[in-house]
Amino acid sequence: MAQDQTALLEELRTRQQAAQARLQEATQTFQAAQAAHNSAQAAFQKAQQALGIAQQQAHGWNTAYAAVLAEDAERKQAAEKEQMQLPNTPIPTPLDGPPSLPESIPAAEPKSKTDIIRELLRQSSHGMTPMEIWSHVQDQFKYRAYMYSVLKRLTDREELCVRRGKYSIRIVPQEAKEETATIQ
Repeated sequence: MAQDQTALLEELRTRQQAAQARLQEATQTFQAAQAAHNSAQAAFQKAQQALGIAQQQAHGWNTAYAAVLAEDAERKQAAEKEQMQLPNTPIPTPLDGPPSLPESIPAAEPKSKTDIIRELLRQSSHGMTPMEIWSHVQDQFKYRAYMYSVLKRLTDREELCVRRGKYSIRIVPQEAKEETATIQ
């Protein structure tokens, strides 16, 4: 019986050591899985924070867009209220004849914007860059883009030439002027 007990004790020790080895392996596997779980949870929290920030920004942009739309609607309503409605009935014409002209005629009509640019470039013998032209005409022009469209139109008509970024009046010989006058 003592031998049976020793063999049983040895077998129990062997089983206990094998169980302890399996426990250590399982513990290591559990710790690795727990570390992976913690890192995945941290990544999820970061993504959730980024989503929250993006949603706040989208809400802000939507609010701003709605405010701009409301402003535009108010502006359109105000413009409609300020406009006077035209009657649908025709205006009666006087039977006496055309109305008399006013006695005082304005001395000079205001120059067109094209004429303003032509005069400015005539005064400059060396040509002018668009920035120089704008510095002289910004009081007369509401939008800078219109100045560029006038320069383009004059260039297309071949009234202006562009060299090295400077616009200047194209000098047309007298004979060519006479030909263009007779052709028209």
